[in-house]
Amino acid sequence: MQGGAGVRRWLGALWVAVAVSGLAHAQTPDAPPADTWRAVVQDRVPPAGATVAWQVVRVDTGEEIAGRGADRALTPASTAKLFTTAAALRVLGPSHTWPTRILRTGDIVDGVVQGDLVLQLSGDPTLQLHQLWRLLRDVRAQGVTGATGRLLLDTRAVGGGPQIPGWDNRDDLAEGPSYFPAIGASAIEFGAIVVAITPTAAGEPARVAPWIDAAPYLGIAADVVTGPPRSRASLTVSRAVTDGAMALSISGTVPEDGGTELIRRAVADPDAYLRAVLGPVLREVGLSVRAVALGASPAQAGVLAERSSPPLASVLMDVNKYSSNFMAEMVLRAVGGARGAPTTEGGLAAVRDVLDDLGIGETDVTMANGSGLSRASRATPAALCAVLVAMARDPSVGAEFSASLSIGGIDGTLRRRLEEPEIAARGKTGTLGGVHTVAGYVHDASGTRYAFAVLLDGVRTGASEARAWTDDLLRAVVKGGG
Repeated sequence: MQGGAGVRRWLGALWVAVAVSGLAHAQTPDAPPADTWRAVVQDRVPPAGATVAWQVVRVDTGEEIAGRGADRALTPASTAKLFTTAAALRVLGPSHTWPTRILRTGDIVDGVVQGDLVLQLSGDPTLQLHQLWRLLRDVRAQGVTGATGRLLLDTRAVGGGPQIPGWDNRDDLAEGPSYFPAIGASAIEFGAIVVAITPTAAGEPARVAPWIDAAPYLGIAADVVTGPPRSRASLTVSRAVTDGAMALSISGTVPEDGGTELIRRAVADPDAYLRAVLGPVLREVGLSVRAVALGASPAQAGVLAERSSPPLASVLMDVNKYSSNFMAEMVLRAVGGARGAPTTEGGLAAVRDVLDDLGIGETDVTMANGSGLSRASRATPAALCAVLVAMARDPSVGAEFSASLSIGGIDGTLRRRLEEPEIAARGKTGTLGGVHTVAGYVHDASGTRYAFAVLLDGVRTGASEARAWTDDLLRAVVKGGG
């Protein structure tokens, strides 16, 4: 496998190819000299404790304008999603969708299916309970009142265990923050449970209720009191997981004049959760079955109702703009599924194939999962820039890839960063404890487009200083280019 030098050779080969085609040109005032960028950065002290690696590359030529430690592999955090989403667009295509179907295994006699109903799940990253309600309601609207058998949940489209590999934080394993969700075909609502805490009158218990009734899977023990006006909300949440069940203990206070507080926790067992929430939905729409259970659909089952997810290009906007770990991991397993292995390992193997095609070796990129939620993942700025350049030059999926990124000053995780419209920044950010990264595209005043990647690891100061340091670098790139 090629190392960091391999990525530089790939970019160098791209520059030579462009030069031969007549598109490359000698340096002009619009193409700032490399020593300008180096001086800008070398004169500034990185945030305390930080190891810094960065690179800026011209998209049109593949020429490295400047960089420091561009072949140094650091923790990419969520900028690793760029590898996942680039591979997804190339393997699945931007129009890929995930279908969800209601099937029947027998004939319908007097409104009753003589056999089982089957909910065939494909791993739709956007699937929510109200969409399943509509599917079941569509079945009822056809005059079907139930089945002699069960409602089977066919979850075979997504394999592997529910836990995201590569993240071993003990607190997160126990408490289940929403950024560490369980993965599977039966996972809905982005893998999270939401509990609403609404104040009443001062001194009285607050109202505590889940957004979705998930009994008996979910139990909630609440001791939350409404505090006086202008007091502060103070809440403590703990999660306990047993076989097929999950309990939340919530205590504290909320101010009388405050709004509703929302508590989000990851579902521990997506299969058990979906079985629980479908019970009330079936009763509401008027469908009677013996039970809800896991099972496979026979090949000859008839389709009663069907829906499709938004296309992949739309899904990736949520993955990259809002850094959804849940959606990234579901997309990764779909990428693996296209190659016959719908698991994290299968998805990573498919991503590796795409990176190999770009000349990006295993020493340049090592991924533990598809979301970047891991300190075991590593990537070099050169590898990130190589993917950004390759995608920008891909006429089949380049526009969709760029559209998935946050727009500086407008949306996503860059909504309050790089707000100057003349910068025209698009990018993907990443954050873990002590790690702050960003990679994407930026333009100078002449319209020249650059790919960039900036990785900071071991930062001992606050996130704001790390982000300001990075943003000042990118502003200097734009100013120098203009």
